[in-house]
Amino acid sequence: MTHAVSPTDIESTVKLVPPLWGVHGWTVGPSGHNADVTWALGVIAHGTVSTPQHLLLFHRGVYVGTATQEPRPYTRVLDVTGDVVTVEYRWLLGEEPLAAPAGVGTVRYQVSSQGVRALDAAPWPPEVSK
Repeated sequence: MTHAVSPTDIESTVKLVPPLWGVHGWTVGPSGHNADVTWALGVIAHGTVSTPQHLLLFHRGVYVGTATQEPRPYTRVLDVTGDVVTVEYRWLLGEEPLAAPAGVGTVRYQVSSQGVRALDAAPWPPEVSK
């Protein structure tokens, strides 16, 4: 049985996430699902590629939290297998253009009715933790 979350429910949930920098409200970006897990990126309308995003996660139709406490730029879901979502993060390492961050790493998140649990350490360096 598939427990996909309706676009209307995703839209309602993303509006509950605190605004970025206390000002910018979230809208729904890319989303997807498998049998038990639905994911959706909360994005800022008219944001750029480097604007932080929030990854919202749902388990069996119920919102259980975001992947990270603070929104992250350059967030992309690579895979959803069972109850595990694999997410690619990118970050700037030096003077590269905002559209081409050189830092890259992945984190797997286990999504359950108890919430979201990172199975891997954050790959970005501490100085770019926000």
